[in-house]
Amino acid sequence: MKHRIFALALVAVLCLGLLAGCGKKSVVTTQEAQQIALDHAGLSASRVTDIHTHVVTADVPCYSIHIVHKDTSYSYLIDAVSGEILEVSEAQGDE
Repeated sequence: MKHRIFALALVAVLCLGLLAGCGKKSVVTTQEAQQIALDHAGLSASRVTDIHTHVVTADVPCYSIHIVHKDTSYSYLIDAVSGEILEVSEAQGDE
C-alpha cells in the first residue's frame, strides 16, 4: 500500500513539473540573434561593416538581420523564440 501511495505521489509531482513548464517561451535577444547570424556566416562583429536588425511578426516573431562584410551582404530570418535560422541569403557586390 505504501508503494502505491509513493508511486502516485511521484507521478503527481512529475506531472506538475511538466505542466509548470508549459506555456513558457524563452525569447532570443537581439544580440543573441545577431550572434547566431554572425556565427553562421563565419564572421565576428568586429569584422563586419554594418549590421541591422528588425523585429518581424508574421506567423511567428522573427528577427530580420542584414550583415555587410566587404562586398558581401547576408540576410537572415531568425525565429525569435527558438533561435532557428529560417531563411538565409547571400549577395556579392551590387546584386
